[in-house]
Amino acid sequence: MTQTQVSPRDLQLLRQEVEALGEFLNRERLDRVADYDRLKLELAAIKATLQRLNPQFERVYKTTYADLVQNYDPEAKAG
Repeated sequence: MTQTQVSPRDLQLLRQEVEALGEFLNRERLDRVADYDRLKLELAAIKATLQRLNPQFERVYKTTYADLVQNYDPEAKAG
């Protein structure tokens, strides 16, 4: 087994790189959470609008959703 010498400077650079990557990943995660929250609000607004336009919407939506869940095939190609 070969031993490798690592200088303190190399360790410091590696630590800085790992910290920078961690900060980047945390920002990305926060951005994804914000995107998810925005989509939830938009979906809630769309459902509320449809309910106002069609009083039977909630019943039809629940039936349609249940049917889609029952018949969902994750292997089927979208499109």
